Amino acid sequence: MTDIGSDKAAATAQNLVTVVVGGQMKPGHRWSPSVGDETTDLLTHLGLSKESAGRLRDEAIDVLARCVPPSSKPDVETGLVVGYVQSGKTMSFTTVASLARDNGYRVVIVIAGTSKPLLAQSTARLARDLRIDSDNR
Repeated sequence: MTDIGSDKAAATAQNLVTVVVGGQMKPGHRWSPSVGDETTDLLTHLGLSKESAGRLRDEAIDVLARCVPPSSKPDVETGLVVGYVQSGKTMSFTTVASLARDNGYRVVIVIAGTSKPLLAQSTARLARDLRIDSDNR
């Protein structure tokens, strides 16, 4: 949907370091994403409590850590994240997209909705929360 590449993000991807806590990575994780300015700015913009923002950040890290690392050789990995109605899916994939940018992913594809109104709603919210149409993004 949106090209989120940048020279800064590409440089970040080349300098990623895998952080292992307690001697081993969490099951299913392939690497450890780093939280940067994009994710920090999004969480501030969303105006969540410190606890909610921390949980959202940690869940986004958990999702992205299961993906192919941006600095590795090309690979194929398919994953699916689902949720109940009004469960925070849009906020979740928006946070994953911002974390992906922080870590050097150049493109994020979001499949949002099975109807035109739902697609329009998700697209508008994604653009608003990531501030895509402002700040020369």
